[in-house]
Amino acid sequence: ALGAASRIIELQQEELLGAPGMTFMQHHRTRRLQMLVRFGAWEELLAEPAPPAELKHARAMWHYAHGRAAAATGDLAAAEADLRAVRAAAADPALVDERLEFNTAGDILKVAVDVLAGQIAFARHDYESAVSHLSRAAEAESALTYGEPPDWSIPVRQELGAVLLAAGKPAEAQKAFEADLEFFPENGWSLHGLARALRAQGRTVEADQVEARFTRVWEGGPIEMASR
Repeated sequence: ALGAASRIIELQQEELLGAPGMTFMQHHRTRRLQMLVRFGAWEELLAEPAPPAELKHARAMWHYAHGRAAAATGDLAAAEADLRAVRAAAADPALVDERLEFNTAGDILKVAVDVLAGQIAFARHDYESAVSHLSRAAEAESALTYGEPPDWSIPVRQELGAVLLAAGKPAEAQKAFEADLEFFPENGWSLHGLARALRAQGRTVEADQVEARFTRVWEGGPIEMASR
């Protein structure tokens, strides 16, 4: 996934990125950032230079990804600064209705705001706020027009389920992972989370069954699945 996302950047013509109607190319450029978030490559993200200010959508998504890395590594002041930048971009009239391929930049940044806010709250152990933001982000994600690949690359319910597990709410986490599996059948991320949620409820037989499904789909997977 990272290799393909990096290849997209190599193939793009830089002079087209800021041209009218080409904002979708900026979004394609940010897929590498989204994959770095997916795999928790925080140090690499923190070292990633910001796009030029005139590439407003790409810059906003960089702030989202940088904010995720800052929150994950404990620099909450930097994460909050990134969140303010994403919020400002999400309210920018020049971006709100700007078309990508399947959705508008405003649609995508609406998800980004609540995911980042939720992860900052999670880093502060404010689980109630984290769940609230991520639940709102999941609703916004569900309202997106689906395309291949999806404009939002990391399903929000996977993150919501992980936060609910950390908050000691395995039954609610189970529902989040099951909902994600309806959208993305047999994906390893939610199967792994679902097995953990079931096991935390003492439903060992069901957890073992889901774990077996996870093992089948994740065989030869790119990374060892972390506990969260």
